[in-house]
Amino acid sequence: MRVCVAVDKDGKVVVSSRAELMALGELDGNSVRVEKTVGNPALRARERRPTFIRACGEAGAEAVIAAHGSFCVPSFAEARRLGLKLMVGDGPAGSLSLRRAGPWEAMYSSALAVAERLRGH
Repeated sequence: MRVCVAVDKDGKVVVSSRAELMALGELDGNSVRVEKTVGNPALRARERRPTFIRACGEAGAEAVIAAHGSFCVPSFAEARRLGLKLMVGDGPAGSLSLRRAGPWEAMYSSALAVAERLRGH
C-alpha cells in the first residue's frame, strides 16, 4: 500500500502539524520502505493538518500515517473526500505500531489543533 508518513529528521513518526518531513513509500506489514522524503508543506499553512492530508493525496498515497493528535475533523473530511485511509503510528518508520484512526482521534486532534492555534504555533 502506498503511504505518506509524517516524520521528524530522525525518521520517527510525529504529529503532522509539526513534522519536518513528509515521507512517501510502501507499507509492508508494520514497516514503511521510504522511497522519497520531501519537506512538509503544512508547516507554511494556516490549517496544517488538512493541508498535510491534501499533500499526501496529491502525492498519490492511499493511506496516511501520523502520530496521535494528527487527524482533526477537517482532516477526516479531507481524507474521506480523497479516499485515504488514516492510521495512527508510533515509533520509527521501519517498525511501527499502527492502528486505524477513529472518532476519538478526531475529537482529540481537533482539541489539540485549537490549543496550537491559541498558542500561535
